[in-house]
Amino acid sequence: MPSSHLPFIRRSRRLAAALLLLLATVVLAACGGSGDDNSQAAAPSDGPATLAPPNATVYGEILVRPSGDVEAGIVTAARRMLRVDDPGRELRRLFDEQTDGQRGVFTREIDPWLGSTIGGFLLIENAAQTESPDGAVIADVRDRDAAQAAIDRLLADRDLQRGGTYEGVDYSVDSRDDSWTGLIDDFFVVGTAEGFRAAVVASRGRSLADEDRFTTAADELADDRLAWAYVEPAGIARLISDQAEQQAQQLDPEFRRAFEQQQDQIDRALGSEPITASLTARADQVVFDVSSGSAELPQNEGDGAVAIGDLPGDAWAAFATPLLGDLISRTLRQAGQYDEAARAVRQLTALDLDSDVLGWLGGIAAFVRGTSPLDIGGGIVIGSGDPAASQRFVGRLERIVGGLGLPTTPTTGAGRGFQLKLPTFPQPIVVLAQDDKVVLGLGVASTRDALDPDEKLDDTEPGKSAIASLGDDFKPAFVLVPEPMITLLRALGLDSDPDFQSALPYLTAYRSIVAGSKQDDGRTTGRLTLNLQDPEGTPGDDGDGEGTQTADVTP
Repeated sequence: MPSSHLPFIRRSRRLAAALLLLLATVVLAACGGSGDDNSQAAAPSDGPATLAPPNATVYGEILVRPSGDVEAGIVTAARRMLRVDDPGRELRRLFDEQTDGQRGVFTREIDPWLGSTIGGFLLIENAAQTESPDGAVIADVRDRDAAQAAIDRLLADRDLQRGGTYEGVDYSVDSRDDSWTGLIDDFFVVGTAEGFRAAVVASRGRSLADEDRFTTAADELADDRLAWAYVEPAGIARLISDQAEQQAQQLDPEFRRAFEQQQDQIDRALGSEPITASLTARADQVVFDVSSGSAELPQNEGDGAVAIGDLPGDAWAAFATPLLGDLISRTLRQAGQYDEAARAVRQLTALDLDSDVLGWLGGIAAFVRGTSPLDIGGGIVIGSGDPAASQRFVGRLERIVGGLGLPTTPTTGAGRGFQLKLPTFPQPIVVLAQDDKVVLGLGVASTRDALDPDEKLDDTEPGKSAIASLGDDFKPAFVLVPEPMITLLRALGLDSDPDFQSALPYLTAYRSIVAGSKQDDGRTTGRLTLNLQDPEGTPGDDGDGEGTQTADVTP
C-alpha cells in the first residue's frame, strides 16, 4: 500500500473510534442523562447543520438526548440487544475504557454541557491532494459556561494549547493531531483547522442548513430518527475519480481505459441526487435506511425474476438477487473483460457464455431450512428467461458432472434433471429444470418444494411477519430467523462450545433480520430491519422435518 495513504488510514481509525464513542453517548444520555423535552430530531435550521458549510460532501447527525417515545425506544432496544438490565451503566464502563480508564468521564466532563444533538461534516473536495478530508464534529451546547470550563480544564492539563482567534472565535489546538477546539455560538466544535474555519464562516453566513437539497432530504426522513447522514454523490465521485486518475498514471493504456470505464459506472451508480441514511431505534425494532436517487439499478422484475416470498415457508434463511444475466454481461463488456470471460467458460465447460448461460439467467434465490442434521435442507433457485435454454443447460451440466467421474441418476417426474449422491452429504444433490426455474437442492424434498412449495415464505409465520416488517412496497432480499438456526446449531453439538455459549444471548435477541428495497418517485431506498425478541425470549428446541424423501421430484 502506498505510504501516502497511511495518514488517511490513521485519521480514519480515529474517526471510527470517535463515532463509536458518539453512539455510546446516545445511550448514555438516554439511559442516565437528564433529557430535554425534545423527543424528535431538531430541524436543520436549529441544529449543528447551521455550522456545516454549504459545500460539505458528508454531513451526519445524532440525537443524543432523546425523550418520550424515542428515548423509550433506544433504551429498550439497547437492553434487548446488549442483554443487560442497565445498558447505561454498561456503556459508561465501555466509555471509560476508551478514555484511558478514567471513571466517570461522561458524567463529569461531558454531561453537564452536552445538548440534544451532535453533528459533523466532511469536506472531501481536496482529500486526494491533502491525503485526508477536512471536517469537524459539532455538539449542541446546553450550558456554555460548563463547556468553556471543560475546555479550560483541558488547557490546564495541557491536553490542549491556546491557539488564537479566527473571525472573533477563540480556539485551542491539540498538538497530537493539530485539531482545533472551540465554542462557536452555542456549539462545541472540534475539527481540522480548515474544518473549524469553515464552521466559523458558515455560522456567520450561508450554511448547509440553507440549501434546499439538504432540507428537502431531511424532511423526507422519519421524525423519530435517532441518527441520519447526508452525502453529496458528486463529491464522492470526484474523490474516486482523482484517486483513480493518480493510480492510472502508473498503468499501461489498457488498464487506464478500464479505470475510465469503471469511473463511468461509478458516476451512474451514484447518480446526482443526494444520498441519505437514517437509523431509527424502537422498542421492538431497529431500522437502518439508505436512500439514493440513482437511475441505473438492477431490475428485480421481469422474465426470470425470483421472489424471496415464493420460497418454502419453513425456510429460516433466504436471499434473492435481482436479474443477473444482463447485468453480468453489461458489466463484463463495460470493463472490457467479456471476451476473456467467454473464452475461459468455453475452455472449462465447453459452454457459450452468452447463449448457454447469461442468455437465460434471471434472478437467483437460496434458502436453508431444518433444525437437525436429519432434516436439514435447502436449495438454490435460478430464474430462467428462456426455459428451453435453461433445460439444455441442465443437460449439459449433467454431462460435465459425469465427465468428472461422479455418478449421476436421472430424476423422475416433471422437468429435466439429475441427482448426485456424495459420500459426505446426508442427502443427494438434485438439479432440476422445470418451466422458468432451475433448482439445485439438497435433498429431493427441498428441490420439490423450491419449485412449488405447499406453503410460501410470505404466507407462513415467522417469514410472513419478518417480510411485512420491512414496510409497504419493499421487496425483500434477505431474511434470517435466528431461532431455528440456533436449534440446528445446538443439535449439531455446539452447546458445549464456549464461543457459542457466549454468543447465544446476543443471537437470541432477534426475532428476525430482514433486508430489502423499494423504488418510489425516482429514488431507491434500501432497508435493514432488526426485529427484537422480548428479553425473556429463548429459542425453541424443536423443528419440523422435511419428511420422507423419494426419488420423485414432481411438484
